Amino acid sequence: MVLLRPFEDYNGIIGAACAWTYMEDSGEDIAPPPGAMSQLVRDLREKRTDLLDAARRLRSWKS
Repeated sequence: MVLLRPFEDYNGIIGAACAWTYMEDSGEDIAPPPGAMSQLVRDLREKRTDLLDAARRLRSWKS
């Protein structure tokens, strides 16, 4: 979702919100450190990380 570009500026927000909601709906509340979600979006957009690493990061932010 982050890599699609129909809403250019908002895909990161939508992707982050979807990931956050998915984690909460799965019973896994997350508490990312300040700036971590934005960094994850940047890393995905710039292809410095993949979906497996994104999932690892999300799990590491469990509260």
